[in-house]
Amino acid sequence: MQDFARQAKRALAVYLERGRSALKHLEGGRLDEADNILNKRHAAFHNFRAADVLATDLGIDLSGDAEILAIWDEIRKVDRELETSLRAAHEETALLYQKLREARQAISKYRSGGTEEPRFTRTA
Repeated sequence: MQDFARQAKRALAVYLERGRSALKHLEGGRLDEADNILNKRHAAFHNFRAADVLATDLGIDLSGDAEILAIWDEIRKVDRELETSLRAAHEETALLYQKLREARQAISKYRSGGTEEPRFTRTA
């Protein structure tokens, strides 16, 4: 018989650690690395869910395990911080995108080949 409770605890611990790591990357402005870690974090949560189902099938209730509950409380704290950081990163990215769009519009006006008179004329 496999120890699904231990596997579930390990999966939750990995989920928590990856959340903390993603948070550090977000705070450091490394959005691509944070996204990669968040994808891996998602996989760790699925590992927990699988272990939980297998433990439940064996009659083991993980919802009362004190160690799992402690990890889950930490996960909630990290999730709140991640939500705040992701929202800030999203807003910053939207602002940068707006600036880029405005710059592209200005460049396209410059290169449009319009009928404006040249600013400088040759006199000599």
